[in-house]
Amino acid sequence: MILMNWLNALKTQQTRSRPPSVTVVVDGTPRQAWAGQSVAAVLVAAGIWALGCNPVTGQPRGPFCGMGVCLECRVTIDGCPGTPACTEHVADGMDIRTALAVFPESTESGGADA
Repeated sequence: MILMNWLNALKTQQTRSRPPSVTVVVDGTPRQAWAGQSVAAVLVAAGIWALGCNPVTGQPRGPFCGMGVCLECRVTIDGCPGTPACTEHVADGMDIRTALAVFPESTESGGADA
């Protein structure tokens, strides 16, 4: 009986469809994402790890805790700076700006002390 319940649950899971796709703009480039994904997940999946910069050294910062505590993943979303990317969910048409768009010299050189 337990095995049958497990097999039925597995079949149900396999037939579920993926969430709807949305388009977000990351540093001026349109990208596809699934509705409900965190902004950080979308950025990391796109290979973008430098999401913000250290205010003192200018060194790039990226996702660390994944739950909004460390604030290392702050980005600008729809013109609102300092939004934690790990706790914000994507929405269709969202404009996301990372450190690369705001401080390109910091992320390319490795920071002010590099």
